[in-house]
Amino acid sequence: MPYETFNENGSGDDGRLPIPEINDIENEPDILIQGLSDISEYDSRPDEDLHEDTPVCSRCGAPVSHSAEMCEDCERLIKKYPVAVRSVVFAFIAVFVAVVGTVAFIANRPIASDVYSGDKALRDGKLSDCYQYYESAYSFSSALNSAFKLPSGISLFTSGNGTLSKQFTAIYKLNGPYECGSRIEDFYGDKIPRRLRGIKAEYDMIVKVNSVVDKRFSDYYDSIGDKKNETLEGLVAVIDDIEKEYKFPSYMMNYYRFLSSMAVMADLDVRKGYLDKVMNEKPDALWLYASYGISIYKESGDLNRALYICKELLKLDPTDPSVLAYTVSVLRMSKEYDKAIAFYEKAVKTVDPDIEMIRQYAIILMLQGQYDKAEKMLIDAYEESPEEASEYYLETMCACFIMTENEDDFKRAVDDLSERGRTLPEKITSLRLGETTLEEIFTEGNGETK
Repeated sequence: MPYETFNENGSGDDGRLPIPEINDIENEPDILIQGLSDISEYDSRPDEDLHEDTPVCSRCGAPVSHSAEMCEDCERLIKKYPVAVRSVVFAFIAVFVAVVGTVAFIANRPIASDVYSGDKALRDGKLSDCYQYYESAYSFSSALNSAFKLPSGISLFTSGNGTLSKQFTAIYKLNGPYECGSRIEDFYGDKIPRRLRGIKAEYDMIVKVNSVVDKRFSDYYDSIGDKKNETLEGLVAVIDDIEKEYKFPSYMMNYYRFLSSMAVMADLDVRKGYLDKVMNEKPDALWLYASYGISIYKESGDLNRALYICKELLKLDPTDPSVLAYTVSVLRMSKEYDKAIAFYEKAVKTVDPDIEMIRQYAIILMLQGQYDKAEKMLIDAYEESPEEASEYYLETMCACFIMTENEDDFKRAVDDLSERGRTLPEKITSLRLGETTLEEIFTEGNGETK
């Protein structure tokens, strides 16, 4: 039989035990039998003497008298502690596990329900709803985990924790990488989950761009001495130098050129030109340009592009009141009043209209000559939430009161504007003097009261 060398644990060089071949086993002497001592066929003593019994304690094995089952020490111990300590511990653990399991099952049901509802809302594009569901699940889960802390960071209520990355994804789609990235940074610090690292990287880029641009603009204003001396050419030159030095995305550079054109109130065509570049280079960056875009494209008369932005925003969240109001305003600027009314009436079946939605609807009613109905809507909404009314809302009320010849409410609206440090805009004064019309105010130019 061939033998291998052995290491310390008895195995071969490769760590495996040596296995003899079949032929070697057959030819090997019967060493197991040879190694045993000889045993006679029988013992000459009587059977009863072969195994003489000595009574022992059934608990500890100590010798006892023939009539006793346990020794005296064990009997005293049993009388004092009739149930074994180990049995008590096991019983306690069993009860604890049962209670914890029941609590975890009951508590996880509403958490899981919120997660399911959030997933459905996310699939349906209802991002505001899905975020609220995820937030509810996570908050409830966190509260329960704080109340029922277990060692080693074990979490009983994991359904809510699992939705956190989904919350951040919803925030990203709703509000873009800047707001989402700041929340990720605050919550995770340096330990960013893999699925969120792309958002965080985009956030870091935006933070760096902002930091560099702010510093260079600050240096520019220091060099010109007075902000009144700023020029579009000077501001754009700063952006051009940054673009040459850093490899920042082009859409971010054009966005700052657009902001520069807004700062100096450049011609509409110039502002629109920069915004066109941003939108063409990064069409999905609605968080960056949407609000400016709708306003600029309405004012420039490019209503198709303004409506396109509205539709893209509605895909993200069809229940956002501000987006619904934007959409009604663009349809109004297009003079598609029937479509605007139908859109509004469909929206309010599922969404409680905010004060801006009501204002937009009232403007359309006014343009259709339904002044009394518009007036009632405007007054009712204002009396219910005066703190939510914008200056545009008060100015729209003034326009409506002119058409209904409601002099008392007109004066009250003017006084409310005055308390905010505002005077009646020229367009409303011209309407009062008969020098302009509602159509000119609300369907031309920027379509607003000023």
